[in-house]
Amino acid sequence: MAFPNDLLASHIASQAGGFEPQRDGAGVLQVNFPADAQGDLTTLMLAVKAVALPIRTMGQATISYLAGYAKVPTKPDEPGDLTVTVHDYVDVQVYDMLHRWSKLVHDLTTGFSGFSSQIKSSGALVYFGPDGSLEREWRLIGIWPNTLIPARTLDYENNNPVQLEYTFVMDNYIFEDEE
Repeated sequence: MAFPNDLLASHIASQAGGFEPQRDGAGVLQVNFPADAQGDLTTLMLAVKAVALPIRTMGQATISYLAGYAKVPTKPDEPGDLTVTVHDYVDVQVYDMLHRWSKLVHDLTTGFSGFSSQIKSSGALVYFGPDGSLEREWRLIGIWPNTLIPARTLDYENNNPVQLEYTFVMDNYIFEDEE
């Protein structure tokens, strides 16, 4: 008896096309800085190492009718935070802009926090195929930095990418095909 072809992995990354696995390191985080956080840059793009998109869940209500029950969906629950680990060559200018944006959210020196209109911005999380074509894109709406964990040391003498872990709070995220 011959081995069934549909149990082989011939449909994955095959010569004839079909499913192509997503490659690591083929994604970028694009952030449009608010006007008050801008320096020489208005948009920042960093290579994504890891990201955890928040899980979307729907609220539900239980309706009783006679001797039975039915569950119906209600409004969606608010999205959680977006935690992104980026690895890129982060120079002083880029790091200063990230710090300036965080300082707009809450200035530790003065104790003041910024207005939503000053700190919220937009962005995108984009994944590319191996040939550079756009594969997936999530629009990030109403994002602002919640946590910035800088690299342990910023050593500009080596060639290793600096890793930053950033947590954003956001109003919503939309997969581009959902519109």
